[in-house]
Amino acid sequence: MKSRFLIIWFLFAGWKIGMTQNLDWLLQQAESQNPELKAVQYTYEAQRQRIEPAGALSDPEIGIGLFPIPMQRWMGRQWVDISLRQKFPWKGTLPAAQNVEEKKADGVLRKYDQLKANLFYQIKQEWWGLQMMTFKGQILEKHLNIITVLKSLAEEKIANNLLPTGQFIELKLQENERINHLETIKQQMAVAQLNIIRLTKASDWIFEPLDEWVWPSFPVEALSEFASSNPEMQMNRNEMGVYESLEQWNQLKGKPSFGVGLQYSLMSEVNRPDLNPRMNGMDMLMPMATISIPINQDKYHAAVQEMKWYQRSKEVEMESLTDYFSTQIQTNLLNYQNAERNLKYYQTQTLLLEDLGELQLEAFANGTGSLEMVMNTRQRLLDLQIKTLETKWEAEQIIFEVEKILGR
Repeated sequence: MKSRFLIIWFLFAGWKIGMTQNLDWLLQQAESQNPELKAVQYTYEAQRQRIEPAGALSDPEIGIGLFPIPMQRWMGRQWVDISLRQKFPWKGTLPAAQNVEEKKADGVLRKYDQLKANLFYQIKQEWWGLQMMTFKGQILEKHLNIITVLKSLAEEKIANNLLPTGQFIELKLQENERINHLETIKQQMAVAQLNIIRLTKASDWIFEPLDEWVWPSFPVEALSEFASSNPEMQMNRNEMGVYESLEQWNQLKGKPSFGVGLQYSLMSEVNRPDLNPRMNGMDMLMPMATISIPINQDKYHAAVQEMKWYQRSKEVEMESLTDYFSTQIQTNLLNYQNAERNLKYYQTQTLLLEDLGELQLEAFANGTGSLEMVMNTRQRLLDLQIKTLETKWEAEQIIFEVEKILGR
């Protein structure tokens, strides 16, 4: 808690300590340090531990029978009976089981990709939000400087009874409004920076604003490539692969399984003249073989059909996701084009208003213009500059929304 207070203090004081890093560095830091991503990585490693055991044979069975009173047999007295058995499933059953576990482990990676895309989206939103607030603060400061100039001119005219006091008060009201807005922006920037530090675990990071906000380019390749790179679609595709592997595995489980073994009996000699001396007390070793035939095939058939229905369900979901993300990307493209058109319009209007504002300010200084007209034009100019900034922010949001769909 104490460290957070220190961070906020430095932010408001305008100090820069530690490292100033760009957005790409923050994304790399988040990928290596974010605890949620690490948790998924550990889950993936845990899931992979199931692959090798899934392909292993079942443990052999060893049985030992002791006879407190020796059992009388033809070849002697039996003291101990030892058996060893090993079961073998149908050919291909064990590799199929391993394939199921591999697909499940891959599913964890697909979850990782989706979580990373969501995390990157949050970081980009916070980072670009900081850029927008920085440029907005710069615009407000410029308007505050103009208000300072206007106040100085207005005080002269009021002293010479050339301007009503009410217009000076209006200037003061606008100045207070801009100052309060700036303080609000500082608080919002502090919160955004703390959020970035939380998401990336980059405790030594300090925000560095851009010198210029360059208009972003729309990733046109997203129109055709999203199906292969979208994390949610990859996850669905992986789940379909799991169901396919389970279908094959259940089919093989319905096949016969085999068992082989040995039985060893420890014997001792008996007093029998009619028994061949070479056979008297000879230990016995007997090979054994078993076969297990699954008689109730209905349960295996039902399990196979279940996996087929799940696959059909995923196919329908894939079609729905394809339509959804395709529509999302096309909608974002249209919104991007509209933002681009608005930007050109705002920039044209801004240039005209700046020229008009300079003329009105000069006229007011010479005593031929109206302060009210100057203030109205400055307000319109401020609104346009903010709209221009918000349009750039909207374009960035569109871009990293599409990048999220692409899993970047």
